[in-house]
Amino acid sequence: MRDTERVRRLLRVPAVLAFAALWAWGSYALGFAVFDEHFPLALGTAFAGGVLVALALGSLVGRPAPVLLALPLAIGALTTSVYAAGIHHMRTVPSLTLVVAGQRCEQVCEYTFRGVPDRLRSGERHDAGETVRVYRTAGGELRWWPAAMLRPERPVRTAARITGALLAAYTLVLGVAGALGDAATVRRFHQHMASSGFSRRSA
Repeated sequence: MRDTERVRRLLRVPAVLAFAALWAWGSYALGFAVFDEHFPLALGTAFAGGVLVALALGSLVGRPAPVLLALPLAIGALTTSVYAAGIHHMRTVPSLTLVVAGQRCEQVCEYTFRGVPDRLRSGERHDAGETVRVYRTAGGELRWWPAAMLRPERPVRTAARITGALLAAYTLVLGVAGALGDAATVRRFHQHMASSGFSRRSA
C-alpha cells in the first residue's frame, strides 16, 4: 500500500511537467495561430499557466511554502518559453520595407504606402516619406514589424532554457520529497497503531 501511494505521488511529476508543456504550447498557439502574432495575449496566457503550475507543484507535497517558491520559477519558465517561441515564429515571417506615402490622423492614424494599395491604422506616428518595416499576417493584414519585441532574442532563449531546466528539477525534488513524506507519515501511523494495540493487549 505504501509503495502504491509512493508511485502515485511520483507519477504526478511527469503529469505536472506535461501540463506545463501543454499550457505553454497552447499559449503560443493562441497568440500566434488563432490570433495573428499577438504577443501580449500569448504572454498573458502563459503567465496564468505559470500560476496554475505553481499550485500544482504545491499539491506534490501538500504545503503552501513550495507554491510561493515555485510561483516566479513557473511563471518565468512558461513566459520565456512562449516568448522565445514567438520570436522564432516571427523570424519565419517575411517582412516588407515600404515608404509612407501619406497619413491621416484623428484618434489613430491611417497610413498609405508607395507601390501598395494597403492601408495601416495605428497609434504610432510616422511621417510621409519615412521608410518603415511591415509584415502581413496570415489574414492579409498589414502591421508594423515588432522590432522591439524581437530585440532581446538571445537573453530570452537563455532564460527559457535555464528556467525550464530549473522548473523540471524543482518538480522532481518536490515529487520525491512528497513521496518520502507520505511514506514517513504512513510509517508513523502504523507505529502508532502498533503501539496502541500493544498497550491494549498489555492492559
